[in-house]
Amino acid sequence: MPVAEREWKLGKDVYEEDNILDPITFKELIDTLHANYGNNITVEKVYAEFMSIKSMHFDDALFLLRNNMDEIIERAKR
Repeated sequence: MPVAEREWKLGKDVYEEDNILDPITFKELIDTLHANYGNNITVEKVYAEFMSIKSMHFDDALFLLRNNMDEIIERAKR
């Protein structure tokens, strides 16, 4: 049976307690560096990967915000 596609909507499959902006863990950064560069890791690559991960997380957060704007406003007015 196929898994239903998520809607990313408050009250359906996203909850008020969920993060809008996911944290960046050291593990995520380390695993990304290892996968992309192996043993050829420099300080510049660490900064570049961090900024790339940060950008992806921020884009995801903006999607969640836009996708739930009406519900956010409605709940804030209660």
